Amino acid sequence: MSQIGAVPDYDAVALIGDDALQEYFGTTKPTAEDVEDCDELFEEIDRGQGVYFVVYENEEPSQIFFAGYSYD
Repeated sequence: MSQIGAVPDYDAVALIGDDALQEYFGTTKPTAEDVEDCDELFEEIDRGQGVYFVVYENEEPSQIFFAGYSYD
């Protein structure tokens, strides 16, 4: 997970920092539409890892987005 920033531990989620948000979305305040269009982020997450960040609507925080993969 080179682009995400701090590599999250396995069995836990890690906050994606501003530098990585800027890299993936071109902003530190991504919208739900930005997240839906970003396959690159999901390619960086390994099995057993997860990430989270705040999603914005009209420049205001609207939800917390979690993404990750199980060990299956």
